[in-house]
Amino acid sequence: MNSYKLFDQIILGNKDNNNEITIPWRNIVKENSSIEKNFNHHVYKSISFSTWVYMEPLDDNHLLYGNSNNSSDSINHTNRILSQKQSDGKLELGIFLGNELFDKRLYNINTPNRTSLESVYHQNKDELKYYNWEFLIFKLNFNESGNRLKSTEIYLNFKIYKQFEFEKEIEISNCPLVLGNKEMLHQIIYSNLTIHFNDRHDTFSLLSTSTFTPTYPPNLQNRNLQNFFSLRETVKPLDSLLELINWKENKPINHDHNHTHNNNNKNINKNIPLQNRKIKSSLDPRRIHCHDMKNGYQLDRYPQGFYYNTNTNIGSNGDQVEEIFLGSYNFYYWNLIDIFIYFSHHRISLPPASWVNTAHKNGVKVLGTIIFEWEQSYKEACLIVNGIQDNCQESGQEQENYFIQKLVEICKYYKFDGWFLNLETALLQDSTIVLKYQKFLSDLTKEMHKAIPGSLVIWYDSVTQSGELKWQNALTNENIEYFNSCDGIFLNYTWNEKLLKESKELLDQQPEKIKQRNLDVQPWTTVWGRGTFGGGNFNTSVGLNEANKNDLSSAIFAPGWTFESTPSSNKSIIEKERTLWLGNNGVRNILGNNSSAENGDFKDWKILTNENSYYKWSVSNGSGLNGGNCFTFSRARALDSSNITEFKKVIDLHSLYSKDLLEQIPIIEFEFYYKFLKPDQSNTVSLSILDENNRLIKQVSVLLDQINGSLATLGEFRKYSTNISDYKESIKYIQVTVGSNENIGNDSNCEILLTGFYVQVLLNNNLTNEPSIRSVTNERIPVVSLPFSSSFNRGKGKKYWEKGLILNKSAWFNLSDQDITDSSEDYRNQFGSNLIYYSTSYDLSFQGGSSLNIKGKLNSCPSSSSILIINKNTLSSVSNLNLNQNFTISTLFKIDVPLSSPSQKEDVEESLLVTFTWSANSNSGNRLCLILVLSDENENKEINIILHPSSIKDQEQKLPFNINNSYEDQTINDSFEDKVIIGTDIDGNSVEWHHSKFSLNIDDYSFNLKNLKLKEIKSLGYSISSPKEETNNLYNIYLGEITLELYNNNNNNGNNIKISNLDIDQVWNIYSMTENYSNSDIYDLILNWNVEGISTGSYSNTIKYTNIYIDNKWIGKSYSNGFYLIKNVQLKSLTQSSIITLELINNLNNPIYKNNFKIFQ
Repeated sequence: MNSYKLFDQIILGNKDNNNEITIPWRNIVKENSSIEKNFNHHVYKSISFSTWVYMEPLDDNHLLYGNSNNSSDSINHTNRILSQKQSDGKLELGIFLGNELFDKRLYNINTPNRTSLESVYHQNKDELKYYNWEFLIFKLNFNESGNRLKSTEIYLNFKIYKQFEFEKEIEISNCPLVLGNKEMLHQIIYSNLTIHFNDRHDTFSLLSTSTFTPTYPPNLQNRNLQNFFSLRETVKPLDSLLELINWKENKPINHDHNHTHNNNNKNINKNIPLQNRKIKSSLDPRRIHCHDMKNGYQLDRYPQGFYYNTNTNIGSNGDQVEEIFLGSYNFYYWNLIDIFIYFSHHRISLPPASWVNTAHKNGVKVLGTIIFEWEQSYKEACLIVNGIQDNCQESGQEQENYFIQKLVEICKYYKFDGWFLNLETALLQDSTIVLKYQKFLSDLTKEMHKAIPGSLVIWYDSVTQSGELKWQNALTNENIEYFNSCDGIFLNYTWNEKLLKESKELLDQQPEKIKQRNLDVQPWTTVWGRGTFGGGNFNTSVGLNEANKNDLSSAIFAPGWTFESTPSSNKSIIEKERTLWLGNNGVRNILGNNSSAENGDFKDWKILTNENSYYKWSVSNGSGLNGGNCFTFSRARALDSSNITEFKKVIDLHSLYSKDLLEQIPIIEFEFYYKFLKPDQSNTVSLSILDENNRLIKQVSVLLDQINGSLATLGEFRKYSTNISDYKESIKYIQVTVGSNENIGNDSNCEILLTGFYVQVLLNNNLTNEPSIRSVTNERIPVVSLPFSSSFNRGKGKKYWEKGLILNKSAWFNLSDQDITDSSEDYRNQFGSNLIYYSTSYDLSFQGGSSLNIKGKLNSCPSSSSILIINKNTLSSVSNLNLNQNFTISTLFKIDVPLSSPSQKEDVEESLLVTFTWSANSNSGNRLCLILVLSDENENKEINIILHPSSIKDQEQKLPFNINNSYEDQTINDSFEDKVIIGTDIDGNSVEWHHSKFSLNIDDYSFNLKNLKLKEIKSLGYSISSPKEETNNLYNIYLGEITLELYNNNNNNGNNIKISNLDIDQVWNIYSMTENYSNSDIYDLILNWNVEGISTGSYSNTIKYTNIYIDNKWIGKSYSNGFYLIKNVQLKSLTQSSIITLELINNLNNPIYKNNFKIFQ
């Protein structure tokens, strides 16, 4: 035997995208003169490649397809590591990490649409394991002449793993050796990769191939890794039916400890169950949100959430954090939809845990997607309905479809609610396949209903009764049998009024049972447009309204358009999202389109040129925020009359608002983003407001190199924002001007980028029902059990706050952390001053990443008078409030919270404890109250309870409300406990949070209202000033948190809750071998714990999440409350006394238990 070492060690699949190396193996021969001489004059019977392999899953920015420690799933089969691939009649020799070869094993020439279970698995079960050195040999056997290949063999640790005999001998003279694959699914280390030239065919030729087992990286000893893969990415798409066959649910980590495991931790995937909700009428058309965004599995794929500093091992800058924040789609208008479909173009899309959690929290069902597209998917499209032949089944006995079993198991395990089936490949080759599909739909629907009551299976209008791929855009005789076989049908998006009318007519001709299923017919409107009825975009409601007219439901496809089509600032994205779902009632970016150079030019801007300027403004494509465009100031190539030195835009406010409204002197907000690539030379940006005679009323002008008093950091986008509120006269025009320093000479050197120009007037237009999805959709009401809390947390943030203090300083995204949807941003629920604007703020939070910001202007209430009458009519009548500018009322939550306990004993007093936390400038007269609307079960009678913080009243100051005693439908309650909590804003500045606590005796209201419930929570804002102070005060309040809980003398304080043991597994990380960590290994730590003593009788002590700390530094939070993965830990940076701290948080966001555990025992 002659041997030649190719590599001592090589890593593939690392962050440098070093995924594939191709080497013509005759070049290898030529590099060794002795082998080349022998190769040319000697007949070798076989050639072997031997190597030690150490494999781990890719970094979380890539996808994994398999997660079993026993390595019985497809990802770990040896032939994925050492295999052969034929192309054009020749053989490529190589080491492959792709799906191609393995997936083809489902099929063979004789039975293209069927396979057997035996053909899926190897008979030899000795397979590769992660985090372990394995010895592999790939042996090529030649004919007697030594010039053609006749068979191959793969050995794992010297045991035969696979043999393959070619029907015809293969010419291999020009084939290469390929290490890795461009579509790498793993990270892998090859050690001592050697080629051997053998004189014999038998296994004795392998005896001298072995080398000593590498000692670095270390083998993982005696640990179970099922949950490791789950914690990295709980739900991953399946790209083939083979992967569906091989899918297995994860088992809990099994440590050899004597303590008893909590049975609640059996399933690592502890998604929130579907909550109840109420709709206005059972006849209300349903709304389906079909989420199709960048082929899915973006930052939403992380089951623990994505926290920038804890999910990556690289540094961050402002642009990276902003990009993470802008690029994460956090839909939160759950009260306007009934079903959420996670859609992508993978074969089977499993909804990530975070979407399931936040949807279920709001009572919305979640469906996964099964898709077969175009001709290349035909075989699998047939296979899923043909099923897998069980050779052990008795002849003539009907076979149970194996794929249906798997689809049901997946839904049960991940706790989502059904499937959307999208078949877009013709079924013309087999005359029986259409009937098989209809039976498959029927069987899948029945099995899903049996396993998960209320689950759904929905079909897409695509294939006809004859098997032709022909979209009907209506319910017709060509697709009605598919509809009859499942729970509903999506109608393709190019329908029109006539086709919808015909659909309804066809339904009316059906038997009564089918006739009543009109709401199961869902015309699809795509928000991207693409020929959809009404045009989509902000006219999406047009299509929904047309479906309403025909008593049909609607599917809204890809509403993430608001994020994907807005490469600009967060403010622009939020406005777009809000306009689509709620309408904006006039509060929008009045600069309109192209405020961030979206068109790639200066359209809608007036430009000024200067042929003597050495510098000019231009448009840079793709260099702005979120991958968008920007305006760039840089050196001109030459002096030219077309060089742009100034551009501006003038907006006529009378074309947007009435003159009467503008006379109320609304606040004007202005922001933009800037980035210095080279030091600037005093370029200016200005905002000017002018009257109808073009007379300047007020101007804000900023020198870019003097923002915040110093030159901004080079290479990062920064935001500049300001507002104008102190002008005294009515205005007509707003002008934004961007200019340059005319004195910049040829020897200067500067470059700056500008983008995200945004101007909004805080003035509601008094529109009663502006076209939007909300305008054609009734709100859904969640049924909530106590305790209840909301911090207006949208599931993402630029930083993470807890109890007012910043816990994590980087961008994060975790939809599981999102609170129940509130109604605060819907202008239809707002009364009083139309100079007030309700919006989400990501610059200040009490808990999570956001808060509710109520800002604008209010006329002050003189402290000596009582001018506001609060009663039922006041709180519900818009006409009474529209002209009243001294207060603002908004419905924050429309909920259904039962307050009467059927099992409550007569001698037990029950109180409703309410807290709310808000912040305002300590020197201002801004005030905030809550209003609780209680009602009986049928909402025939209501009581309004005003909760007024005692801390905001002076002893000599009367509350500026007149509670009319002739009404019995309102009371006022002062807080019994008030305190100030010191927090910080996004810039680290100190902030005072006012925290007030109220106690309401339920019996006081239950006496009048049988089956008492909480119906609404409202905010009431006003401002106090002395008679000498001017009116039109600025009003700026941040509402940070609201909590409610029932309390009685039987409450359990939960003192017996504890965590007695924490198991810590250390998993070596392959990035230890990168330059960043050349002096220290890094590890991923798997945490596994059990909570003991949870009281089932006390809602307050239910655990919401667990905070995790290392040496008092916050690492993240666990919603599974039993497992967590800490990534990229440098153990050398820790000490022998280093600790992990687990802190249990209840549903009121309060800590109830904390314990420390040593990392090194």
